[in-house]
Parts: sequence; C-alpha cells; structure tokens
Amino acid sequence: MKNVRNSNLCFQNKITTKESKVNIGSQLDALAILRVMKNDKEEIEEKLGSLEDRTERYEQELKAATDEELSKLKEKLDALEMDLNTTLADQEKSFELLQTQVDALFQKSQRNHSDRLSVLESRVQHVLDRGFLQLWPRGSYALPQPKSGCPSSAMAAFVPGYRRHHTESNSRNKDQVSEGNHLQPSVLERQSSQNYVYQRFCVKNDRLSPGPVWPAGTYCINKMEECPLFFEEGSIKWTDQGKGGESTTSGAVPNGQYTEASTRLFYCCRKDAAVDEPADLPRAQPFYLYRFGGKCQQVNGMSVTEEFIRFDTVNVNNSDEAVDPHPDGEINDVVLHLCYYQQI
Repeated sequence: MKNVRNSNLCFQNKITTKESKVNIGSQLDALAILRVMKNDKEEIEEKLGSLEDRTERYEQELKAATDEELSKLKEKLDALEMDLNTTLADQEKSFELLQTQVDALFQKSQRNHSDRLSVLESRVQHVLDRGFLQLWPRGSYALPQPKSGCPSSAMAAFVPGYRRHHTESNSRNKDQVSEGNHLQPSVLERQSSQNYVYQRFCVKNDRLSPGPVWPAGTYCINKMEECPLFFEEGSIKWTDQGKGGESTTSGAVPNGQYTEASTRLFYCCRKDAAVDEPADLPRAQPFYLYRFGGKCQQVNGMSVTEEFIRFDTVNVNNSDEAVDPHPDGEINDVVLHLCYYQQI
C-alpha cells in the first residue's frame, strides 16, 4: 500500500507542477483547464483508492489462501506421519513375530539334531566299546609282543622284532618268567649250555599315521625317536654274558644301545593320573604296557594281569644300571614288571 500511496502523492505533485507551468491565454480558458484537471485528479484519486482497496482485499485473500493451504499441508503431513508410525509399528510386530518363529525353528532343529546326535553317539560308542574303531595313539613307539601277535590296524602298522639276551651261563642260571604269561614264545631258551632270554617287541615306526594322543595315566612304553608329549625318558642297562655266545637283535627293535655283551633300552614313562582312573586304548586285541609306580594302569573295557621277566645278568663285573624314570623292576639281576591287557 505504501507504493500505491507514494504513487498517488507523486501524481499530485506532477499535477501541481503542470498546473503552475500552464500558459493561460484567457481567464475562461484557465478555469476550463483547471476544471478539467480537477476532474482528472478526482478521477485518478478515485481509481487509486479503488486500486488500494482491491490490493488490500487481494492481500487478505492471499493470506487466507496461504493459511488454508498451509493448514491443509500440515494435515497431510500429520496424516503421513501417522501412517509412517503405523507402518513402523506393524513392521516391528512383524519382525518380532519373525524372530519368534526363527527361534522356535532353531530350538526345534537343535532338539532334532540333539536327538540324532545322541543316537549316533550311542551307536558309535557301541562300536567303540567293541574296540573296532579305536585307533592306536599316533607317533612312533614300541610295546612288548603278546602271544596273540602285534596289533593289526588299517591306520597303524606294527612290526615285530626281538632282542636276545645272553644271560649268566657260567653259574646256576636264575632266568625266569611268570607262570601263565601271555608273552610271544619263546621267552627262555638254552642252547649248548648257554642261556638266553628273549624280549620280543611290536614296533610302530609310522609316526604320521592318524590317531589320538596317549591318554593320561601311570605307565611306560618303549621309546622310538622322541618320547610323546607328557612322557619322560629313562633307561635300563643289562650286563649280558659276553663269552660263549653273543646277544643279538632281529627285526624291528626300540631305541637302545646294543652290543654283543650289553643292552640298554630307552623308555618313555608318565605319571599324570591315578592308575585306578581307566584310560582309553584300543580293545580289539591284547597288548602289554610296562608297570610304573607299583600297580598296573586300568584300561576301559580291559582286564589286566601283572607278569614279569627275570634276566640273570652276569655275576662278575656286573654293570647293570637304571636311569629314572623307568618301568618297575630291579637290577643285578634285571627284573621287568609287565601289564597284560585283554578285552573283557
């Protein structure tokens, strides 16, 4: 409205200026001109007033229209927000329902798998109890050979061998083996007035064959290469008879020092669990372990029998020796205590 009023004022000034510059020829003409100019001025002022009224009306209508549109826009935004909140709420419920369904399916699957695993474990345990699937511990080692022969397994190959000790033959000989023993024969031998004792072994040379680690317990095995984890190395030396016959080896034998007149065998022994706590070892075939700590180690599913071998080492210049840890026994003469296992 300020622009309209300013225009009106400016127009009036122009009329005034124009009027002051009119060159009046006569009084009549001047009055006529003034009347005309007055009428024009009134007409212009009337038109300007009408324009001002219309402008104010348009401004009011525009403001009313803008407020109405803004109000409608706000209503639309509010409605959109409500729809969005409703949609989000519905989605949240859907997600919660989906999560519940997934949890239920997972639990059901777990129960089904658990039942199946229980059945499978039961079947596997049944087979294991029969001793068919148990594997011999991995690594290289040797064990005394029973009369049933060396263990046979698709995963581990045991090779037989022996050490023949030439024992006291100049005086009364005291070589002895426990009655009813289960050692591979023969154990005691006499040839041409010379006495011999055999130590027969089952040697596992394949250190890469699959299998478990040796179980915790209290027992010894013959050393091959390095002692397995948690075992400690020891040894026993035999002073063999050097005259009239020599001590010999044949086939595969464990780590040792072998001469014609002496034998030193190395052992791996462990004592990290009570002997009364049964260990898990293959049960398909009989086997031996060396006794360690005064009693035989118990083995699951196996009965155990204590046995021994006595070696009558030389009476003169005897240098028998035992280096801890080693199997239960004696020196001068050497006695070895063995544990024989067979499936119950």
